[in-house]
Amino acid sequence: MLPEVYLDALTGPGRLGLTNTLAAQPGQPLRHPEAYSGGLLRSQGVLAPPSLANALLQQAGRRSRQGDARMDLNVYGPEGTFTRLPAWEVLDPERWRGHALKPALKDALVVVGPLEGGRHATAFGPISGLELLATATANSLQGDGLLAWPEAPLGQALLAMAPLALAAALALSRKGFQWRLAVVVAVLALQLAAAVAALNGANRWIPLLAPATGLVLLGVVYGGNAYLLEGRERRRLRRTFERYVAPSVVAEILSDPDSAQGILRGRVLEVTVLFSDLKGFTQLTRRRTAAGQSEAHVNQLNTYLGAMVEVITAHGGTIDKFMGDAVMAVFGSPVSRGARQEAEAAVRCALAMEVRLGELNAAWRQEAEANANANAHAEGADEVFQPLANGVGLASGPVVAGQIGSPQRLEFTVIGDTVNLASRLEGLTRRVATLVCMDTNTARLVEGLEGVEIRSFGEQGVRGMENQSVYGAFARPPAEPAEAATA
Repeated sequence: MLPEVYLDALTGPGRLGLTNTLAAQPGQPLRHPEAYSGGLLRSQGVLAPPSLANALLQQAGRRSRQGDARMDLNVYGPEGTFTRLPAWEVLDPERWRGHALKPALKDALVVVGPLEGGRHATAFGPISGLELLATATANSLQGDGLLAWPEAPLGQALLAMAPLALAAALALSRKGFQWRLAVVVAVLALQLAAAVAALNGANRWIPLLAPATGLVLLGVVYGGNAYLLEGRERRRLRRTFERYVAPSVVAEILSDPDSAQGILRGRVLEVTVLFSDLKGFTQLTRRRTAAGQSEAHVNQLNTYLGAMVEVITAHGGTIDKFMGDAVMAVFGSPVSRGARQEAEAAVRCALAMEVRLGELNAAWRQEAEANANANAHAEGADEVFQPLANGVGLASGPVVAGQIGSPQRLEFTVIGDTVNLASRLEGLTRRVATLVCMDTNTARLVEGLEGVEIRSFGEQGVRGMENQSVYGAFARPPAEPAEAATA
């Protein structure tokens, strides 16, 4: 038989209880059924019976240990958490007589009903109406229902804003995306820990959807801002370095922005400096200016400089600056491949520049002849396309590399005795029988370089410096293959 209290609840006078419940709001727990009968209906002036959970407690002579109309359900688990007993096992006298659950039903509150029907969403999955009523009865009996904190909408709004204000204030106290992201994550974790502590310690649930969403959006804003700032900084650095170095070197520099900033601030590097200058170009400029051929003169100079830049860039050099018709390049700044490799690249570059200038002279000569044939009376055609000759000075050693200049105009360059020596060695190409002059350090670094012959010119006087041992670099012609012996 079922307990007497259960039978009385079904048949006794005035023992009605409502099973209706309020639909849960998205992101919020289920309400206690008493919120409908003792809350909503009575607030509208309806004389309604209590919820079934409260009716069972009253019939059993017990009282709820909480204000049910205000409470949310504290769901203990998924569907089937409460002990279940099929009705047919109770109605079958033979089976019920020795049933194992019979002793457990003494003084128990039993809810009877179908398991199919309405489904109510919970954190453990959907539960049936019968499971919901059993949960509500247990909550009332034990007083462990849930209560939102704070209850008032205004308090919940302030609670949602507090973490955002805290995270924003802490994040703005220091710069850097990592710090700001760490603040957002820390506030999220603190909020979650507080919610867990409130739930376990006082059966109070803290609305997390609004503040957590706000913090996530704040993190996204910080991330987007950091992305835009980094992109702008990378573009600035790219514009700065692309004026001097090859795109592949720029990509390597930008792979570590912090290192790039260190490069700009200045440091000591072991490099090879290349100076190239056209011989007799000042006098040529004077003659062409007097002849009214300045535009053609500038065009020829730009063509020459463009070709030299292509050669230097192809060999991994950094264009430091143009000084009229002179070109200064650095091998090993801002990124070095090693002192020996940079020196070898500089020597090969210097020899390639001479070859490229020879090709330009041949093209200019061909163009001048074509113009002369087209207009035999053209004045100064040969003068405009007069072949050019240059000299190259190379020096290896330490330099100071960084952005140098005024706040209004800065340029990335190198300074030091190595730079001055390279410039002086370029001037020596007018006195010694070589187009490529180098110092002792460079000659030692490129010793044994394939396809290059190094010749010593002994000690030479260098303007503004002590006498220096000077060496020349010459392209060594490829060895001719030995003739096959014939029988």
